[in-house]
Amino acid sequence: MDSFFDVVGREVVSELEEFDFDRAETRHWVVIQDPVGVKLSSLEDAKPAHELLESFVEHGVEGAAYVTYVPGEPETVLAQVLVARPRNSDVRKATVTRNAGSVTLQPWEYTV
Repeated sequence: MDSFFDVVGREVVSELEEFDFDRAETRHWVVIQDPVGVKLSSLEDAKPAHELLESFVEHGVEGAAYVTYVPGEPETVLAQVLVARPRNSDVRKATVTRNAGSVTLQPWEYTV
């Protein structure tokens, strides 16, 4: 589980480096990991996370995450994760830190 949260964090940081945080608004992504690799995709509208993640895992992905970026002070990323083997889920959040043009996520914190 922790290793998939690390994967999600790397993908989200790459995405956060690409947009103007001064004009940032709430965003949603899905991150999937399968035998081919890792892919992050933007979601236009918020969808029921549990249904989306369950569908991906049922179709053979190793792990799926529904990620929400929340702008503000502090900027926050919330990730709901479902992994296939062993079947497990968790919700964690991380604070975004920006320094001299670089973006990092603070360590993931348990939310429940």
